[in-house]
Amino acid sequence: MGRIRRATPLQFILLVPFRSCMEAQIACHLLAFSAQPPPGSGHQEFRVSGSRVAVRLTAEDMDQLRLSISSCLQEIFVLIETMQHILPPFFFVSPRTMNGG
Repeated sequence: MGRIRRATPLQFILLVPFRSCMEAQIACHLLAFSAQPPPGSGHQEFRVSGSRVAVRLTAEDMDQLRLSISSCLQEIFVLIETMQHILPPFFFVSPRTMNGG
């Protein structure tokens, strides 16, 4: 017996918080170029919303979605760890905060 295809694809949406809008924009840009889904695992979309990156994963079936989620979470984890070690926290502090205003 074959699999039944769904009329609409499955979706998984994840909001990843960052320390600032600028950090979220950098992360979104890097994810868009580095987080390539495994072949046949669906589609990934990244958008910045304030200081959060919204990740939308779309796939035709549950196995594809699981593979896409696993791959994307791994990329996000590596990206966050790398950014925490490379980018100092004060890089994202606004000048007003630093000057007491």
